[in-house]
Amino acid sequence: GLFFVVASSTALSILKILFVCFVGFLLCRTGILMPDTNKKIAKMLYVAFMPSLLFANVSKMMTGDAFGVIFLLAVFPMVLHAIGFGLALVVRRILRVRDDFRRQFTAACTFSNCGNVPLPLATAICGDPFGPFANIPNAQLDAIAYVSFFMSVCSILTWTLATPYLTSKPAGSTQSN
Repeated sequence: GLFFVVASSTALSILKILFVCFVGFLLCRTGILMPDTNKKIAKMLYVAFMPSLLFANVSKMMTGDAFGVIFLLAVFPMVLHAIGFGLALVVRRILRVRDDFRRQFTAACTFSNCGNVPLPLATAICGDPFGPFANIPNAQLDAIAYVSFFMSVCSILTWTLATPYLTSKPAGSTQSN
């Protein structure tokens, strides 16, 4: 049924990601990809390639019909981060996180759900000719655009909130917030 199709599409997408990770691991392990090169490639991906891909995909969806979805995709990451921040404050008190680790713990809880995994998942699930969205025209393009916009807003929040939060010291205090 539908559950099997969605589960198999998701599993196949995750296997593709794991395969790419495994190839990267092998390249590093055999010395073909040196640690310094690995850092440079990761920086290029984060600074140049990912923003370019996100912009290209988001620009495809900028129509009047998509404004409601775009608005929700702009608000949802803010709500997600606010909930993550609130939960981090509660959990770090319950777990009695050390003072010198509080900011890192809070940032990890708040900003951790914005990675690159949704993009290949949306591509694989919505692009599968036997998948649940096979009958919806442009499902794959729309999914990629929506996920890209979501990730763009998450990136903006990460760079404007997480970086200053992690690099600054609390005013009038010697301990981390």
